[in-house]
Amino acid sequence: MRKEKNIEKLLGPWRDPLVSEKFAEKTGNTNHKFINRNRTIKINWTRLHSYAKDLLLSEKSLKILDVGCGNGATLEIFRHYGHEAIGLDKPQIYAPMIESQGLKSVEHDGASIPYPFKENEFDLVICWGAITFFKPVEKWPHILDELARLSKSAIILAPNVGQVYDKGRPFIENWRPSRGFKLAEKRENSKYRWDKKA
Repeated sequence: MRKEKNIEKLLGPWRDPLVSEKFAEKTGNTNHKFINRNRTIKINWTRLHSYAKDLLLSEKSLKILDVGCGNGATLEIFRHYGHEAIGLDKPQIYAPMIESQGLKSVEHDGASIPYPFKENEFDLVICWGAITFFKPVEKWPHILDELARLSKSAIILAPNVGQVYDKGRPFIENWRPSRGFKLAEKRENSKYRWDKKA
């Protein structure tokens, strides 16, 4: 297994609020929830260590797709651990921030399937919160099928909790995983993980 890393190196330039403010000015994006990269890195660091630590610390270098990658904080964490991560989002208003960090992202609407990748192209596909923006919720099983098409070994889904999730929850919980996946973990706080059957 890889060694546990320290978050401090990732926070570096993003500790200075002026860095985020300058980015907001340059792009015209004032959504501070995502512009505050330091905050987003800390949140996603905790999520990944809680839900995917085994994959994060995998000895093998993994190829990862982050559906709804936002400002790319999760991509940066995976890269910090030596993995190759690609983001998918639309509109990709954060592309300048992602590119400024030397990270990769593809502009594509996550509600529009198929995604522009080959079958089994990724070891892991994650989706933090973004699925709640993919409407209608009746489409969610098809989106999960698409995530299964792209992943060789694991899918992690963490919908935003609220009215949309409450309406869509049955579509997630009644999803019959395809391509050899099985539900490995479901946490009370709406976090799901499917692993490919050995």
